[in-house]
Amino acid sequence: MRNGLVVASPARAEEAERAARWLASQGGRLEVLGDAGSPAWLAVVHDGGPVLEVGRDGRRVGVRIGDPTASPWAVLDGDPPAHTVAAVIDPEHGRAVVGSGPGNLRLFGHEDPSGWLVTTSVGALVEGLGERAALDRSYEDFQLGFGFLPDDRTMFAGVRSLARPGCIALAGPPLAGPSGDAPRPGAAEPVPPPDGPHGVADLLLEVLDEQSRGVDHVGVLLGGFDSALVAAGLHRLGKRVSTFTFHFDDDRFNQRHVEEAVGAAAADHHPVPITAEVIGDALARFPELVNQPGAQPHYQIQTIVAASAARAAGVERLFSGDGCDAVFLAYPTVNTRSAASQGLGRVPSPVLRASLRALSLRSVDDRLGHVARVGRSSLRAALLGGAASHHLPTQYLDDVALRRLSPTPRPVQDETIAEIRRRLATATGATDPVRLAFDGNAIAGHSLAKVEGATLVSGLDIHSPYTTTSFRESIAQMPPELVRPAGRLAAAEGKPVLQQAAVDSGLLPPSVVEQRKQAPTMAPIDEWFSGPLRGQVTDLLMELPFEVDLAAVDVILRRKRAEDVYRQRLTLSNHAFQAIGLLTSYAAFARLVRR
Repeated sequence: MRNGLVVASPARAEEAERAARWLASQGGRLEVLGDAGSPAWLAVVHDGGPVLEVGRDGRRVGVRIGDPTASPWAVLDGDPPAHTVAAVIDPEHGRAVVGSGPGNLRLFGHEDPSGWLVTTSVGALVEGLGERAALDRSYEDFQLGFGFLPDDRTMFAGVRSLARPGCIALAGPPLAGPSGDAPRPGAAEPVPPPDGPHGVADLLLEVLDEQSRGVDHVGVLLGGFDSALVAAGLHRLGKRVSTFTFHFDDDRFNQRHVEEAVGAAAADHHPVPITAEVIGDALARFPELVNQPGAQPHYQIQTIVAASAARAAGVERLFSGDGCDAVFLAYPTVNTRSAASQGLGRVPSPVLRASLRALSLRSVDDRLGHVARVGRSSLRAALLGGAASHHLPTQYLDDVALRRLSPTPRPVQDETIAEIRRRLATATGATDPVRLAFDGNAIAGHSLAKVEGATLVSGLDIHSPYTTTSFRESIAQMPPELVRPAGRLAAAEGKPVLQQAAVDSGLLPPSVVEQRKQAPTMAPIDEWFSGPLRGQVTDLLMELPFEVDLAAVDVILRRKRAEDVYRQRLTLSNHAFQAIGLLTSYAAFARLVRR
């Protein structure tokens, strides 16, 4: 991450310096704003991009990453703006404070009796800890199952994602309030619903106008209808628009209707080449780019590469269509999973258990591969019952898969997977199966990790109108039959009111609005994992904190008829090797403490 910050209390200055040097080694410029002789230590690493701001106010020194309208003091003295993190040191009063608002950026911290070390990069923090860094494997089964960790955990002992929003004092008295928490505003006024499609179009333009204020040249990560509408809206507002799409040599994986979408935005279009070499190079240094392992690291890498291309093209602020499907409950894969979970909930438990035993047989697992793992995941979820049966997405590696993958015993876990799933599902407060499924899809945080990494690597703020509170709450007030007419729930045929808004306002042509859904994660990654990247995959798996049976890896990577059918007919992403993506990205992080 070429852009980031490192903060430490006095006793941690040496560790903070190591963390800052690690960040700077990736191409940023290191500025030490507080040294070991001060009551606090603060350094910023940056490449001159617009996302970082360093400020001095008397003897206070601070840095802000994110919202360009906020200074470090505003972030910590008031209500933290969205997509913003900040740190301030105040040597005169012996004080160090860090804080973050809701949104796309996080701070990670390690605290012990010697004090705090806080960074925007998990990799930098682990590097700073040096020999004291250690893996925390007490939730490893869950992480290798679902590709994330619950609550504020990371895969490293004592390293936590700090609570958002709010601020904490690392040393000395807080900047605001006796507890260190920034003052919170009163309850917001209820957001009125838009008046039909015309009101939806007006709402979208209003949010985009606010998000793009103060800049002329904007970029859009173009992936389909949702982002095409963002690009067209920005053009309507008078912005100079550049669009960026992933480009593969195999045209089957390239975005459709790009010319029409680019024309509607009068955009300067940039296809961004994505090759096996691009993915392999980034996967080898994955902890330098993102803050958590995931089952689809190629998609996060592709987004970061595209964001860097936008920066090189002179873009001042970057936009995407993230979050649109969640607002309108319209993501096909999630809806299909929700419909399946509701159907399985009516099947007697003995039948579910018998089916689970059948799918766990080695011969069946060998023949079906990912399809067997998806089936077992669905059956296990149904056997949980209640809200948990509808909540989390597919379990990529379960006990059957992990036993085959490694002959070594699994480490003792702090909670069972079933306990964690029930706890997380209950915490949503939701009972509707579809809303539970969408919450489970979001809680994994892969979209956050993607945007966070792209921001910290490219130095560009990344925004989506669909993730703003005003847009989400306003759409939520609309009658459900207008947002999702009856009969569309399981098939997720689109977002009718938004589609109508795009056509009625003249923002997009029907060919773009009515195009078939295409997953943004679509890429020839399975062919690369089993082909040109196979040697690198094997080498990375040797870095895992447990012994790996390479024969079991060969089985996963072997071509299977059932997986071909799954890619072609059952998934939008044409991707069935999520287990390999999760294992290799996990191994890349584990290697940080095994060197």
